[in-house]
Amino acid sequence: MLTKILITAFVIALVATVSRWRTRRAHIPVVPLATVRAAQPPPAWLRPAAYAFGAIIVLGSATWYYTSWHDNQRVVIIRVINTGSGAVATYRAHKGSIDGRRFETTDGFTVRVADAERIEVQRLD
Repeated sequence: MLTKILITAFVIALVATVSRWRTRRAHIPVVPLATVRAAQPPPAWLRPAAYAFGAIIVLGSATWYYTSWHDNQRVVIIRVINTGSGAVATYRAHKGSIDGRRFETTDGFTVRVADAERIEVQRLD
């Protein structure tokens, strides 16, 4: 992991150095002041459009985060089935607490399921 960070930092430093070297060598033609035009002001609709775009992005992100959080708070029924003996154990857990073959029940217990067992998750509506 550290090598990836160091390689990335080296590439960034190399690109910055090459960029500075090229801009020093580039010949920028001198333009007489009489031919330089004044910068045009941006259109009047541009600022409200930028604020509206930002508001849409923030509102969309908040909506996505809330729906994801709300879905993870849903209680589901988890059945752990031992494939060898056929014994079934039933648990209730929040959907967001399921992490692969490990989950935390609504009672606060952490359950780790063996590879030889099967997990079935059912929505509780």
